[in-house]
Amino acid sequence: MSTSQPVDVYELRAAEQRRQLHGSVVDLKDAIRQKLDVKANAREYMVPAAGVLALFGLALGFSLAGVFYVGSRDRRERRAYPDWLGAE
Repeated sequence: MSTSQPVDVYELRAAEQRRQLHGSVVDLKDAIRQKLDVKANAREYMVPAAGVLALFGLALGFSLAGVFYVGSRDRRERRAYPDWLGAE
């Protein structure tokens, strides 16, 4: 003799599992929205990003200034010392 449960019990279990699954999906969507929220991430990482960009700008400025300074120094040296180029 088999002990079978009525169909209603299976329907109730399935309905409960669907509710749990729906709740899990809603929780996952909320977690993803929070992780990908641009305003919250920008607020959280503003100071480190600004620091990195400031250092990058400083390095770029010094490198460009160095290129122009070295170039102008070379021209001044060539005018002051004509035999520097090997011309006598």
